[in-house]
Amino acid sequence: MNSEGETYLPKTFHLLSVVGPGPKHGENFTAIHLFYLIVFLLIIISSYGLYQPAVNATLAEKIFCSLNNSISATNCQTMLPYSLIYRIFFATSVFFLILCVIFYCCSKNHNISIRVHSGFWIPKFAFLTLLIFCALNIPRGGFGLAWMYFGMVGSFLYTLIQFVFVLDATKGWNEFLTKKMDDTTSAKFWNFLRLLSASAMYLSSSIVVILLFLLYTKHDSCRTNLFLLIGTVLLCGIAIVISVFLDSYPERLMQTSFVTMYTTYLIYASLRYGQSECDAERDYAIKTGNQPDLNLYSVADVLIIFCLVAFACLRAPQPYYRKFGRVIISRGRILTGKDKSCSSSFLHFVFSLFSVHLMMVITNWYNPRETHYGEEAVNWVALTLKTFSSLVSIFLYIWSLIAPSIFPDRDVHSIQGILTSLATFTCKALYVVFIKPCPWWNQSKSTRFAYTFLLLAGTVASCTMYLPAVRRALESNPYFCSRLTKMGNCLSMDPAYLAVYRICFSMAAFFLLFAMILYSVEFHSDPRALIHNALWLVKFGLFFGLVLCTFFIPMEFSKVWMYFGLIGTSMFIIIQLFLLVDFTRVWNKTWARKMEKTGKRCWFYLVFACTVIFYGISAAAIVCFYVFFGASYKCKTNKMFVSINLVLCAVAAIISIHPMVQDGGLLQSSVVTAYSVYLTWSALSYNPNERCNPVATYVSEADMRPNLNIQASLDLCLLVITIIYFSVRVSPITDTLRELIATTLRLIVGLRRRKVKDGEDQSPDKERGNEAALHENESSQQLFEFSDEKVPYSYSFFHFVYFVAAIHLTMVLTNWYSPKDGSNIKLSIAWAAMSIKMTSSSMCVLLYIWSLAVPILLYTKKPC
Repeated sequence: MNSEGETYLPKTFHLLSVVGPGPKHGENFTAIHLFYLIVFLLIIISSYGLYQPAVNATLAEKIFCSLNNSISATNCQTMLPYSLIYRIFFATSVFFLILCVIFYCCSKNHNISIRVHSGFWIPKFAFLTLLIFCALNIPRGGFGLAWMYFGMVGSFLYTLIQFVFVLDATKGWNEFLTKKMDDTTSAKFWNFLRLLSASAMYLSSSIVVILLFLLYTKHDSCRTNLFLLIGTVLLCGIAIVISVFLDSYPERLMQTSFVTMYTTYLIYASLRYGQSECDAERDYAIKTGNQPDLNLYSVADVLIIFCLVAFACLRAPQPYYRKFGRVIISRGRILTGKDKSCSSSFLHFVFSLFSVHLMMVITNWYNPRETHYGEEAVNWVALTLKTFSSLVSIFLYIWSLIAPSIFPDRDVHSIQGILTSLATFTCKALYVVFIKPCPWWNQSKSTRFAYTFLLLAGTVASCTMYLPAVRRALESNPYFCSRLTKMGNCLSMDPAYLAVYRICFSMAAFFLLFAMILYSVEFHSDPRALIHNALWLVKFGLFFGLVLCTFFIPMEFSKVWMYFGLIGTSMFIIIQLFLLVDFTRVWNKTWARKMEKTGKRCWFYLVFACTVIFYGISAAAIVCFYVFFGASYKCKTNKMFVSINLVLCAVAAIISIHPMVQDGGLLQSSVVTAYSVYLTWSALSYNPNERCNPVATYVSEADMRPNLNIQASLDLCLLVITIIYFSVRVSPITDTLRELIATTLRLIVGLRRRKVKDGEDQSPDKERGNEAALHENESSQQLFEFSDEKVPYSYSFFHFVYFVAAIHLTMVLTNWYSPKDGSNIKLSIAWAAMSIKMTSSSMCVLLYIWSLAVPILLYTKKPC
């Protein structure tokens, strides 16, 4: 009797669950999931049936369109399938969302949740039918458009969930093949089948990508499609390369092949919604006033997503499937401690997203305008979301391959673990890059590297303004060119010239601002030291914000900024001299040490050879100056400038070999002489008198614009090299200049130091400035913001040098020219540029002579 009761009661109980609660304990949900899948299948078939002309006409004539007087019957019939599909899936999505909330509220009492989940079939079906009936009676108007945008967001989320189903399906297929390969009799066949599966996916993806390149990038205006395809191919290639270097690479390579195919499928789905000239199918897809019909792509997409959700619902739970937090979707329920591998609430949430995704696929992601003429427009929001979902999917997969190596102690098998680890890594990376200096490099060097990168990035951006494509784009912009010919030629100031001025001005303003803010910062305990060494997110935003804002400055600004440039660039030329002197000093001492250590005189001969080469080049150049730039008796200005510099260079050479000069030498003097000769040649080439300047004839006759000619390229290379060298040697160079200024002031006011002993010199340029400065005090630079250590260099002076470097960059990239308005762009050269460059060349040699003479004049021997 009891045994019969035990056998009979469950059957009775299952029959009662049709209208009431289900059993208390459920281990297999196959029947429940099959029921929901059948419901979805019926809804899908019904939705596609609405596209049939006979069904559409019958519903429009007898039920829906006959009661609607706001729009014509023809337009109502045209949009009727969309309207009904939107309302049916709205009701379906709301139905599953309500069940999701109910099961979430009952999650504490697991038995009640199981009984509700496995029972009440007739009430559930009746409630769904009631919701659909109510949804069909929603008035026309803005509902369709509003629900469509909700559907896009839900579809985007479901695409990511569906991507997890693809990973699980691939993992399940690989596990099946692995078990079959354990059988030694047929291991080769199953291994070949796995290799064949991966190869087929890779080959199919390659063919599809090639076709997409051919069909969707055939016009010049399709650059967005081109960039999207290139980016996708690069991401897939990165995933393949990473998979090769993993331990279980055969399994990962097969998984990556399926992911690559899925990503290619998503990219194709997004490209279909592009512009008509970039889409091979848009001429057929975009129709105005035409009847909506069945779409082959839509049917294939529905079959794929339905098969994937059926796989997730009917699969047996396995530990290798990726979890959503602590749950997976499966037909069974396994308890692992307190974790439940199946959640009724999450299942119905996925079904709700699945409903809105089906809705968007069946309606082809079009934008129905119910109150207009039945127009099917390109939905740019859908295009953006589908593109974003494809890129996010492949990026998350790449991170799932990398994350175990970066976070070995964290469970990154679940989707929650992947997202949290990615968020943690992103926050730490942003904090390190934009807030803190790099931890693997000392604070001083990382900070200087960042500022140098900003200056070089602005330099590259300025150089790109002279590219033909960029220049044509600027000329077509009325903001940069006020007068255009019918052929599109600009008759006003060269727009590239104006753009370079604005970019360089923004960089100069950025560094000048920090030079003023950081004035007299001496210790790390000063809060302003944090501004220099951290807050990179704010500084990067300020830098690029200044670049953007300077383009709104009126055009007349360029003429004013040019005169500031003429003054500021002379300062950088002088600073450049000290950088070359410091480099030569380090160079000379390095080779001298090697000669002392090895005892070989080859290092002496190398120094001697370099000195002879520099002096030889300088002498040949001076002779050419007299021949080509002073041939006429009227070229007295050129001859005078060349003669003055020649005399100054000779005096510098004599003083540098004086016995009392400790840090001089002919190598250093030869470099200074070569630099002065180079500046002299640059100044002579700006003489507007064509008789005294062979280059002026070419400039005045050529219809040219500012560009990177030979001289500008040399100046630019020298600027980049010296600014990088300054960022490396800023501490000793700052000390040297500071000591030179201090000793000069002492000499002016009459203060003279005495030597303690004969032969023991307290030189202002001690070994600390050369030897110890070669290796900066790393310990102080490793310290962070608030310490009592002294800063290793002057922050204000560092930014001031970068400020004048940005000014000098302005003059270099514009060739010191001033373009004028007119029918032809003429480059005018004037006496101002020549005078400043020539004065700077002479001033450089004078300052070098003074730096050698100051120690001799300042120090005296102790009197007897």
